[in-house]
Amino acid sequence: MRLLRSIYVMTLMALTASVAFGGLDYVVANNEVTITGYEGEPPSNLVIPETIEEYPVTAINNWAFAGELGLQHVTLPHSLLSIEPYAFRNCSNLVTVTFGNSLTTIGEHAFFQCRSLEEIDLPDSLQSIGESAFYGCTNLTSVAFGSTVTSIGNQAFRDCTSLTHVTIPDSVLSIGTSAFSGCSSMGSIIIGNGVSTIDNYAFAHCSSLTNLVIGNSVTFIGEGAFIAGSKLTDVTIPDSVQSIDEWAFANCANLLSVVIGAGIEDIAGYVFAFNSSLASIFFHGDAPTVDSNTFNHSPATIYRRIHADGWPADGDSWGGQPTAIWPEVVLAGVEPTGFTFRFSISEGSEYAVEVSPDLTESVWIPLENDTVPAGTNWVTITDTEWINEPYRHYRVVLP
Repeated sequence: MRLLRSIYVMTLMALTASVAFGGLDYVVANNEVTITGYEGEPPSNLVIPETIEEYPVTAINNWAFAGELGLQHVTLPHSLLSIEPYAFRNCSNLVTVTFGNSLTTIGEHAFFQCRSLEEIDLPDSLQSIGESAFYGCTNLTSVAFGSTVTSIGNQAFRDCTSLTHVTIPDSVLSIGTSAFSGCSSMGSIIIGNGVSTIDNYAFAHCSSLTNLVIGNSVTFIGEGAFIAGSKLTDVTIPDSVQSIDEWAFANCANLLSVVIGAGIEDIAGYVFAFNSSLASIFFHGDAPTVDSNTFNHSPATIYRRIHADGWPADGDSWGGQPTAIWPEVVLAGVEPTGFTFRFSISEGSEYAVEVSPDLTESVWIPLENDTVPAGTNWVTITDTEWINEPYRHYRVVLP
């Protein structure tokens, strides 16, 4: 009995004990190596090998290098499949990480508050980025996503205050809650065509945002998704979007105009609230459901297509806002009297039609100034001079 007990204890130690290789602590299981830490102080330039004891290194364990202030540069092997949660958390002097080309998972808080990290180039093999993975990496200026990542976790890049731009690849299906919230230097956001959901506060308080492109597969924009984007001047919401939740574009102080696609069905309360510069919101489709506070403290005029359904009569209010016909050319052609085109516009509106022979010089010549007569929403313009120049460009200007 005593001999059997001894054999049992020795077997247990063989399965669980961590051993060292070149200072690295590790365990072997199922013919794969997981790095668990470092004996003593790791070098400033840490290189993880491809193999140990002829077994591939496939994982960096939870908390393996957390709080190691001496780490400045880390090179990860091509054999590595996963970086587990908290692996490099609070390595505040870590400047660079070189990722291998087999990595599939970066766990939650893996690089949380690595405040010196400057750039990351994620491999094409990567599929998921965990919650708060790069939260608080305040010196991070750019992120290059691989081509197969499908999910960006909640708060994954929150408060990365030096991050200037982000392009979400088409492979990404969802962007988590507060994923890029507080990225105050973010000037450009391009969301790929695979994303269906932009979760709550995903890009909130991106106060330097000037360029926003929303992909054509997005169906839902969550609560506060772009709130307080104070430098954003215009937004185009694609036809795919069906629902926009509360506060999504509120407190965007310099927002001037919004174009909303034909698929919209529901716009919740305060979505465009407290946008003091918002002058125009253009709807491509039928009238959606809105809340009484959707446009609270925003002076916008609502423009709608002349043949769209569900809208009030021309000039009547909707959602507490004034409405008007969206001017659009519906017919153009050459008549015996000259080049003629027809456009829709609200009755009683003042308008100006201008023409330019050369757009490169930005010179616009008045063609007609008038007011739309009562009882009609149509204006017909005839240009008798069109034949005298190789090109004629037209625009309708509203006061």
